[in-house]
Amino acid sequence: MSLYDALRTILLANADVTDLVGDRIYGKRLPHDPTFPAITRDGISGLPWQGNSSRTLPLEGTVVQFSCWAESESKSINLARKVAECLQSYSGTSDGVTIGAALVRSSPDAGTDYELDTGLYMTPIDVLVRYEVTS
Repeated sequence: MSLYDALRTILLANADVTDLVGDRIYGKRLPHDPTFPAITRDGISGLPWQGNSSRTLPLEGTVVQFSCWAESESKSINLARKVAECLQSYSGTSDGVTIGAALVRSSPDAGTDYELDTGLYMTPIDVLVRYEVTS
């Protein structure tokens, strides 16, 4: 499995998130004619491990952006808050991926984009994830 599969599984296991989106957590793009609210994700940067050299589990680092889409600004922000709460300080194993740490690097209140052509609001949440694929 991939890091993205593991993060999707973690979000789908969180009732606060699924109460809002069901299983509408997608890759980089929304599907044609989706139902809202929904979440997309994208890896926006990779980081080399710069930890203690005696560490036996060298974790890779990636910043993943979760875009929280809704038909109103308040629903977009609320969804972003639930995603941030779910992933903040997460550590564990999911779908063959060991996550050493997840750190939310942006606030749901930092800003929401409005897309004039679709009439949708999108609130981004950036999460730094240190991980290792174990299977």
